[in-house]
Amino acid sequence: MPMPIVGRVFFVTLAATFVVLAAASPAAAQSAGSLSAAVREFVEISDPTVALTGVQVVDGTGAPAASGQTILIRDGRIAAVGPDAEVEIPDGARVLALDGHTVLPGFVGLHDHTFYMTRGRRVQLNFSAPRLYLASGVTTIRTTGAFSPYSELNLKRAIQEGQDIGPRMYITGPYLSGAGAMSQMFQVGTPEDARRVVAYWADEGVDW
Repeated sequence: MPMPIVGRVFFVTLAATFVVLAAASPAAAQSAGSLSAAVREFVEISDPTVALTGVQVVDGTGAPAASGQTILIRDGRIAAVGPDAEVEIPDGARVLALDGHTVLPGFVGLHDHTFYMTRGRRVQLNFSAPRLYLASGVTTIRTTGAFSPYSELNLKRAIQEGQDIGPRMYITGPYLSGAGAMSQMFQVGTPEDARRVVAYWADEGVDW
């Protein structure tokens, strides 16, 4: 997908960069030809080797920002990062001169949802939510409770297989609560109830 630009800031991940392939997900390491037609619409540059030169790098470790850096991306993965004069750019690489731009790791969301709540209703956002996360630089999400777990599991699978666009997803099961909870939540009555429901969703593929 085209690299999101927010105030001349580019978002990349340790595994892939938006400028090369669709998303910071397992699909990012796939070749553009293996992606669905819908996902390929977001791919602006699919060259196997890409160099981002002249950028300022904020690496997320707390170290000061480093200016005049080159990031070399090979087959959807970051192969080298260092001063412009020290990173060797191979012949045939696509070179993007990005002086004045800053590159950040993709953000990891630790409390995220793929639904939206209003008074009296909940709307599952399998189309817009993953695109909005990526547009905001969030390349990995951890959902925190689901009203439609199968929707999220199917979305995660589609992203992994390159059939849809979105961040890397770590999925939770449905909400569990006690007596008097909302009707959409499983009401746990005994420890055995909790173990049975958790085991079921673990078998279905939720992550936590």
